[in-house]
Amino acid sequence: MRTKLIALAVVLGLVALAVFTEWTFEVVPFERRDVAMPPGSASPQQVVATYVEALDAHDCDTAEELWLNDKADPEMWCSQISRARIVGAADASRESAGRIDVSLTLNVRWRPFQNDGTIAGDPFSWTYILTQDRRGAWRIIDNGQG
Repeated sequence: MRTKLIALAVVLGLVALAVFTEWTFEVVPFERRDVAMPPGSASPQQVVATYVEALDAHDCDTAEELWLNDKADPEMWCSQISRARIVGAADASRESAGRIDVSLTLNVRWRPFQNDGTIAGDPFSWTYILTQDRRGAWRIIDNGQG
């Protein structure tokens, strides 16, 4: 009987710790800083570097402004990661007329319980696809592992 009570206490303690940890990371505010938008003449690599910096800074407004459409959810990345860094060269290659792929290697630290496992490895390869908006500034239109 005593062994069962100890086991139950350990299980309940672990559950309480998990709930507290999740609650803490949902409630405790992010350390946030503002990231300046790149100039309209910025290269695709500079736009992607600014985007990753905005994610790292949890500046979701800047991250969202660098997207041309609503295909992705920068807010999700802003809330799920605690850190994002480019650790491999950002190489650009023209995919088609008006579109450029920027491939890089990212190192991401996920907040507790936020990594759903769909992104394998750390660091990992990631590609952003960019096109020019009406003013000629490069903006992200898609992304994915590659």
